[in-house]
Amino acid sequence: MEDIDLKRVIDVTILAHLVVTSVSGKKLRSAELSAFINDLLRTGTFLLPAAILVGQARALPHYWGVTDGSYITPNAPGLMLDVGDADFHQELIWYYGIDEAAFQVALSHIPFEEQDCCISFPFTDGWNGWDGAVIYVLKQPFFLDIRGYGNTSIRHCVTSFFTLFSAIGGGLGIQDTLLQPIITRYFGPDEAIDL
Repeated sequence: MEDIDLKRVIDVTILAHLVVTSVSGKKLRSAELSAFINDLLRTGTFLLPAAILVGQARALPHYWGVTDGSYITPNAPGLMLDVGDADFHQELIWYYGIDEAAFQVALSHIPFEEQDCCISFPFTDGWNGWDGAVIYVLKQPFFLDIRGYGNTSIRHCVTSFFTLFSAIGGGLGIQDTLLQPIITRYFGPDEAIDL
């Protein structure tokens, strides 16, 4: 009888999110959004490539699996970072690339108030332990339900929010980083919710 070496492969993923939104429900307007993104780029907090997706938002029933590439998914920001690799419908992708001038042109033409919008910054080497950042500006309030560790979750009605995402739970906070004063400027103090 042959000895068979059986190995178990266990894939453990711990999702971490840092979500920033206005408790008052204030929505970022077009000029504020552009200024916010330009502050992120100017300080070197985020770098290109970036993606802009414009279309319709829809929540996924669960985080795992393949996303339907014809929708923006506010409750699954990690999936929105995969624009370069995932099978998103071309009409959803407003811009994707590293050309800052082309990115600025695309950003200035986003149809806010008419469609749901998502701007994602997938980091190639991570930032402060995070895999990437996603900014959502939705045309109407959306009930956000992001599952956290254990039974924790965010349940908040939002129209615009910023989130950092890590698939391995390794993201650090924003205290004492270049991101903290930018977040405070656009969303107000003490608006971050850690999961």
